[in-house]
Amino acid sequence: MGVKYDVAKYFIDSFSQSGTLSNVALFLSLADDPSIERTITPKTALTLAEYLAFEKGKHVLVIMTDMTNYCESL
Repeated sequence: MGVKYDVAKYFIDSFSQSGTLSNVALFLSLADDPSIERTITPKTALTLAEYLAFEKGKHVLVIMTDMTNYCESL
């Protein structure tokens, strides 16, 4: 949430190189995105996580970074 482009690229490249990108739902909002996107991103990510866990029986790991940017967008 509100991460810089190089941080977002690092996560995408890491998942891609490890071969796990096909099993990842990645919700990113960049630092220069509008504040409404930084507000909606975690809600959308958690909604999908709950759906996958409770409706589909999947194991889910949610990692939220940079909560300060999220709080500043509120």
